[in-house]
Amino acid sequence: MRWVGAFIARRPIFIFRKAARGSAKRPAAASPERSSLPPVPGWTQPESIPKPVEAGLNPLLLAVPGPLAPGRHRQATPCAPQVLAGVGPAWPALMGALALGQAEPACAGAFTVTPVRLIFAPKTRSALLTVRNQSPEALRFQLSFVAWDQSPNGEMQLTPTEDLVLVPSLFMLAPGEMRHVRVGPVTPFASREKTYRVFVEELPPLATPDRGPAGVRILTRMGIPIFLQPTHVVQEGHIESLAVRHGRLAFQVHNTGTIHFVEQAVRVRGFGPAEASLFEHQEAGWYVLAGGVRTHELELPKEVCTKIRTLAVEVPTEGATLQERFDVPPGACGP
Repeated sequence: MRWVGAFIARRPIFIFRKAARGSAKRPAAASPERSSLPPVPGWTQPESIPKPVEAGLNPLLLAVPGPLAPGRHRQATPCAPQVLAGVGPAWPALMGALALGQAEPACAGAFTVTPVRLIFAPKTRSALLTVRNQSPEALRFQLSFVAWDQSPNGEMQLTPTEDLVLVPSLFMLAPGEMRHVRVGPVTPFASREKTYRVFVEELPPLATPDRGPAGVRILTRMGIPIFLQPTHVVQEGHIESLAVRHGRLAFQVHNTGTIHFVEQAVRVRGFGPAEASLFEHQEAGWYVLAGGVRTHELELPKEVCTKIRTLAVEVPTEGATLQERFDVPPGACGP
């Protein structure tokens, strides 16, 4: 197996892709459903995961919109003999193989998972994920789940858990076929929201006697956020710990509520004497889980740093806009 890294930016659905030797041909017959499957050789669980996209919700659940519009998670890339395709860190090695005349076909299945976020209220005991095969060949899937937390710098922290159940966890889909997967909590709801991730993992094709020439196959792994909301829902937060040292601004967004929120953007503006605008900066935001903090840092423009008297930070969320102003002390832009 060989990793081919890939990532769809600004999406709370994140995708990992793994290259596996194999051909475009796969059996069309569906395999029997099973409740578990040993880990696929070659997979390793990352300690931290890039920031991932959200869309609408299952109508069985709370209608809380995500920050971005729904869309297909991955485009179909049919197998094409004598064509080499690579993504991410593995690309230089693949290009080297091409230079040596070792071109191999690249394959990637295409499938969708909906909804891309599940929110359980205390009275909601289960909901459905729908996996649809949009490729011209059969695809195999394995589903699993973990508890999800985040560090102040936004890295995802995943730990094993038995708080959820999902059925089925292993299945095969023929071209155009879909399968409903029932997901439900088996843990008590708490005073603060609990958070999890369900992974939908594409498996390598089964070995068959009529397999064609070896090639590079792109496999996909998606993470779906799951939230168990408390009975008393409070969404609130504030900006704190603003400081400028050596020309660098640092601050934290603190979620003091009982449920998560999403930073829809992070905006910083600098003002000089008489409130003259000197610079503006905006970047994408991310989840801030209940009780958690998200640390942001920004290098101030050197050409105006010493002229800045006040900094204004603004973070819009789904429910409100967090704002804070900060007077820059003399000498904060020095070495």
